[in-house]
Amino acid sequence: MEQSIAFARSQGLQRLYLFSKDTGTYFLGLGWSEACVETAASALQMAPQVKRYERVGWYPDESAFVRPL
Repeated sequence: MEQSIAFARSQGLQRLYLFSKDTGTYFLGLGWSEACVETAASALQMAPQVKRYERVGWYPDESAFVRPL
């Protein structure tokens, strides 16, 4: 996770988003914050997971998280 964060910073990204159904407390413990699913999906609109969920529907208990860089 830290290598991914370091890489994102080196690329000049402002924030990272992720989706989780069952591991939200884990990411909260790592310093991530809850985010609006729609906001995360908009930021990640080209991600395969977002494209799939737009086709088949989102999980009702899907959560999104953000980490400012």
